[in-house]
Amino acid sequence: MKSLVNFVEKDNQLVITLTDEGKEELENLKNLPIMDALAELFEDYMCNGWVWVSPEEIGALTDAPIISNDYTYIDDEANYYHSVYWFPDYMIKNELKELENVKLIFIKTTN
Repeated sequence: MKSLVNFVEKDNQLVITLTDEGKEELENLKNLPIMDALAELFEDYMCNGWVWVSPEEIGALTDAPIISNDYTYIDDEANYYHSVYWFPDYMIKNELKELENVKLIFIKTTN
């Protein structure tokens, strides 16, 4: 299976764009909840070093999607991250519409 999105890290941002296959697949995912659709679109990356990070794991007071390629689970009580990417406009913008309209940008934050 080819990747449905491209991730490019640049200037403290993660720029996410759809591949041609992703553009086709997005049509099939529009009826899903946003996080489920993002999980489908990001699957290739999530199977290759990227992880979803729950806000509670890092003490974030948000419901924004958060991902990282620099995150290690130490045990059930503690984990470590150097940096994560998140979508701060999650309350006012639709992540899928952002992707459909060219790109989705996650912002980098570090601990």
